[in-house]
Amino acid sequence: LDASIKTFDLAIKISDLLRLEYQNEQSQLILNSKTQHFYHLAIEYLFHINYIQYQEKIFEYCERSKNYNLLTRLLEQRARLLSGVSKDIIEKENDLQALIEHYHLKLLQAENMDSISLTEYKEKIFDLANRYEDFKSESKRNNMGMIFKKREFNTPFIGDIKKELKSNQALLNYYYKDTVLYVFVITKDTFHIHKRAYLEPLDNDILEFIRSINLIQIRKYYNMAYFIFTELIEPIFKHIVNKNEIIIIPHGILHFIPFEALISKPFDNTYSSKIPFLINDYSIKYHYSTSLWHTSITKNQNDYNENKYEYDFIGFAPV
Repeated sequence: LDASIKTFDLAIKISDLLRLEYQNEQSQLILNSKTQHFYHLAIEYLFHINYIQYQEKIFEYCERSKNYNLLTRLLEQRARLLSGVSKDIIEKENDLQALIEHYHLKLLQAENMDSISLTEYKEKIFDLANRYEDFKSESKRNNMGMIFKKREFNTPFIGDIKKELKSNQALLNYYYKDTVLYVFVITKDTFHIHKRAYLEPLDNDILEFIRSINLIQIRKYYNMAYFIFTELIEPIFKHIVNKNEIIIIPHGILHFIPFEALISKPFDNTYSSKIPFLINDYSIKYHYSTSLWHTSITKNQNDYNENKYEYDFIGFAPV
């Protein structure tokens, strides 16, 4: 068992090192898609061996499988802000990355490209990649080296997450693949892992639910909204019954679900205004991953203030 865990950890470390070397975003996404099956095997294996003993490790694998590229980009951006690196150097790096990604995309879209043009694109990418490597070597002599190092991240411990949650909050971290659903329920005082296996994927049901909203199919919406509630919320409802705010970390197709619109009880009264929406019982927030949520909560605001970044907010309207 210990050897299996060490093998999983070693494979993850290797994939992380590969990600750090890949400057092209498309390459990072391809690598990420290829490692998803491996993470799933690791999660399934440890859960069946002893999910209580290995809950921390299961949670870590779940987090690492989700939104890794986004998190490393955000950490890299934050490192830039704190490093004091000149604007010219940052712009040079961004320009090189953009050019490399541009030509990679051209290659991916080149279905009928002649061999001469194909060779020219490959040579251009090779030249840009060498220039970028030279840029990284040069950056070691200044603070840019810190940026590349800070692209690495560690998954927060469950205890760290509990510490940042308020007594009225519950964090629901979903992991969904094929016909298997995991829900990690974290509150100020508790941690639970709930697993559910389905005979068929939920994808079609979720799409039907979304379609019923878009097409204003009232009765179908009531049925599907309650059905999705019974699949995603009801099994863990006892752990959040005394909370009034939930933070939802979706996964995969679950990102498309407006949890506020779920219905907590069977309902079939078209003319009633007392629809048991989930939003009536909970204030609902969303985040891309628990690690990102934890980072956003615990980051050192003083670092931003020292660099004259007084605000850390982005808003979108209307919604």
